[in-house]
Parts: sequence; structure tokens; C-alpha cells
Amino acid sequence: MSCVQCGGSLKICWDDVGGIHEWSVELVWARKKEKPLKEPGVDEKANTKEHQYMTLVCDLLVGIIGYVREGRNTETLTTFYRTLSPE
Repeated sequence: MSCVQCGGSLKICWDDVGGIHEWSVELVWARKKEKPLKEPGVDEKANTKEHQYMTLVCDLLVGIIGYVREGRNTETLTTFYRTLSPE
């Protein structure tokens, strides 16, 4: 179900749907930071027709997304690497 469909079903505005989405992503990311990615894979996804991209890092072994940020440049991925522990 898309965010628009969720908003319509719950009868809440788009800003509320966006806030809930951001909160849930932050919650999941906080939990996943505790578990390192064993086999990371990097991909990019266009999130609109205007070619605004997001960088995704996932664990290829278990199929979970461990990192999502806007952009698809070196700095975006460098930010991910800075979140990793020295292990």
C-alpha cells in the first residue's frame, strides 16, 4: 500500500503520513545499527520522475535494507561508512 493509499484509508493528511514514515524508518535504522551488515550491497533508486535518487545499502544474505539516504554521490556512501564500527 502506498503512502497516499495509507493516508486515505486512515483519513490523515499527507504530512502526518510522512511523519509516521520518517519515524518508522528512524526506529528500524536504530535497531539495525546494532546488527552489522554481513554481506553489504549498494544500489540506487529514483524516488521520483525528476530523477531524485536515493542510495540504499542492504544485507544481501538476509535481504534487509540497512541504510537509506537521499543522493547518489560519494558523500552519500561515505556517510554510511562513517556509521560503521571499526570491527
